[in-house]
Amino acid sequence: IDFSPSDGWDIQVASYNVPVYQDPNLDQSFQADTFINVTKTFRINQWFGVLIGSQNGAYLSASPPPMQWQNFDYSLALYQVNRFVSIRAGMYWANYNMSGTTDVLGYLPGITLNLVEDTLTLQADYYSGQSSLSGAVVNLQYQATRYFQTYIGVGVPETDSGNEFYGILGFSLSSKGVF
Repeated sequence: IDFSPSDGWDIQVASYNVPVYQDPNLDQSFQADTFINVTKTFRINQWFGVLIGSQNGAYLSASPPPMQWQNFDYSLALYQVNRFVSIRAGMYWANYNMSGTTDVLGYLPGITLNLVEDTLTLQADYYSGQSSLSGAVVNLQYQATRYFQTYIGVGVPETDSGNEFYGILGFSLSSKGVF
């Protein structure tokens, strides 16, 4: 659920890793990771901007305590190449509970391609490092209505990170344009 008031603010409550099927033979901790995301975009002009944000939360599963606080902070330089292509690059910091290895400082480049204006978007981001965050994420997003978006994608692990390929399927409800 995404709340986007005016002036570049975006506030979101999101759950990731929500189990559709729980294999009793696998230890699958960190299920239903639920976060509050807060971002602020500063537009310099129609082509350039800066985005800063933070994602904080915990997992809401039946896993045994103690519950672990997860934190991910980021800052990005934004460049709108044209109305169909935008690129971004910046840094991120994730705490031990989020990265699964140690506190991590890494770089984060990405691109967005508007395949069908205001309807279909391809988005790709890369997270550097050798942690559970490391690798690329590619999503195809469909703007079903002004306030409802669905997406499907894949996570591609960084070489030697110990991560596996994973699928992404989700939806988003947004207030963008309401306020």
